Amino acid sequence: MRLRLLILNILLFFNYSNGQDLDLTELKAPSSPAFTILGVQPTEIARPTTFDAFKANLFDNFSDENGFSIPQNLALEFSPYWLFNHKNLTFDKLLDPSLNSVWTNIARNSSISIATMDIENQIEDDMVSSGTRLGIGYRTLILSGSPSNKNKEKLQQALLALKEVRLTMVSAINVIQTLAFDPGYKDFDKFLEDIPSEIEKLFNSKGLNSTVKERIRQTVDKDIVAPLKKYNINSPLDTQSKLQTYINGTLVAQVLTKKKSDIQSKAKAVEDLVDINNNNYKGFFLEFATALTLDFNNNKFDNSSLPKWGFWLTPSYRTESEKFEFLGVLRFIKNEIIDNVESDNFDVGAKLVFEKDKLSFSGEFIKRFQYLELMDNSGNLESKDDLKAVLNIEYKLADNILITYTFGEDFNVNTESDGNVISTVGLSYNIGGSTKNIKLFE
Repeated sequence: MRLRLLILNILLFFNYSNGQDLDLTELKAPSSPAFTILGVQPTEIARPTTFDAFKANLFDNFSDENGFSIPQNLALEFSPYWLFNHKNLTFDKLLDPSLNSVWTNIARNSSISIATMDIENQIEDDMVSSGTRLGIGYRTLILSGSPSNKNKEKLQQALLALKEVRLTMVSAINVIQTLAFDPGYKDFDKFLEDIPSEIEKLFNSKGLNSTVKERIRQTVDKDIVAPLKKYNINSPLDTQSKLQTYINGTLVAQVLTKKKSDIQSKAKAVEDLVDINNNNYKGFFLEFATALTLDFNNNKFDNSSLPKWGFWLTPSYRTESEKFEFLGVLRFIKNEIIDNVESDNFDVGAKLVFEKDKLSFSGEFIKRFQYLELMDNSGNLESKDDLKAVLNIEYKLADNILITYTFGEDFNVNTESDGNVISTVGLSYNIGGSTKNIKLFE
């Protein structure tokens, strides 16, 4: 549901205590750490991603020797923080850096990923090993950039304008309802006479600026008192019950409907600026990730082992021009998947992304420094360098669906797969949809 319709519906149903909801989902290419540690992810340098409550990633070439096949490389990723409602979190608080510590950002941007793959005949033709390999990963943004100051200022002004309209409507209606339901109600004339003093009580109880005060007075006089007087001429509101019935049953709906266009226009302005703001976080990002694999030989828990684990940092910089993003990676991986071989891998890489509307192109290059130790009692230690280079194309099919194609050369030494040609289709689907609904303001 679009933001402006949410705002209007909330007002029409008198849910004044709750703010409007926003979907802050930002969709990026599949980049689960669980996939990376399994060795099935075609690109190694993940672009920063935030606020995804639940997402599924698929990687496969979608074909085998028998033709089309069902993808088997599946990862699920979720953000624990955004699986729960945060009643005290509002969008204006989210925009205020003074209210968001490093630890708060880490919690909001933390995600856990789980992936599995079949490891039957995974190593060598003469070394059959059947079972399941489970990858478990964690990542978070330590530094998450910042929105454009210009866009942020415009958004804050639009939020303020929408807040003032909402406050004006709610305050004007509440003043009238408070008086109409006062047990000391005398008659209609006394009711009208007490309205100005009730408005002053409202002003004294809240820190309202002069603009809002004047709007409340005008709304009460023009949109509430005038219709009440006119209605009273033909159908006297000579009892409290008649007054209450007319106010709640007719007058409030008329007032809200009359202000509909103003609400919609200001809500549309906020909605557009929210989209711009979410898509224009710039500057320096720093993502930390760690992952491990668990092998279950013959699919039995008591035959489990932990043959691979690692951790890495992904720094990146996103330009103000909205065109380019520069990324790097520093990674260590301990790998004991190949029988009788133990390796320490140190990876250093860089990636360049060019983005235009729904389409983006990227290229990455990774240098691997690999130290192999043979576990055959010979004590031999070898040092071998390795390279990986890929080109990637991403296209956003819909708000929650992203498709990618990757082609390139994979690592050659001590890998879990045969061959080094990468030609892979990827699909990212945000299962959670609009899961990060937070209030615009209190």
